[in-house]
Amino acid sequence: MEGPDFVKKIAPREFVLVGGINLNTTGTITLGLAEGGMRITLFNTDYLDKKDRANVKRFIHTIQHEYIHILNQTKPFDETTWAKITPAGYTSNWYATSTTVARTQGFITDYSRSNVTEDFAEMASFMLVNSKAEYAAVLASITDPVSKAAIIAKEALVVKYFKEAFNMDFYKLRDAAEQNTNAVTN
Repeated sequence: MEGPDFVKKIAPREFVLVGGINLNTTGTITLGLAEGGMRITLFNTDYLDKKDRANVKRFIHTIQHEYIHILNQTKPFDETTWAKITPAGYTSNWYATSTTVARTQGFITDYSRSNVTEDFAEMASFMLVNSKAEYAAVLASITDPVSKAAIIAKEALVVKYFKEAFNMDFYKLRDAAEQNTNAVTN
């Protein structure tokens, strides 16, 4: 399923935009929520600055992340296979680890460590919001071969999921996402 049919059949029917911050008791903030395959709530929208590329990428990452959850609620990914890649790294205390440290453990972001479904959504959204060169630079920065192999294995599962579940070339989708980000920030 591709093109206009994809969006017609699998798209959130409701977007809720909240201007302020959703602060958690842990001191972390919730940037977005996906609910029931139909609604995406985005927080912090008053702070979107289209002139700040990093700010725009963070916002788009949140949208991509939540939409990945919608896709997974529609067509689940293989959580069992995914969980075998980095089984000991998941923790409810994910926010106590930096992204740099998380990458040495086979996770693309610190939030990826919270659970398998967040790991998948973070991996896919990270790949979508970063260019091929930016993603390659992140991989090149990981010196531990086991950790790098774990992230590459997760990348392969994301690509496979999009192909099998939606007949989509994930790398073409990434390139289109980059063009759209550039259109906003240029």
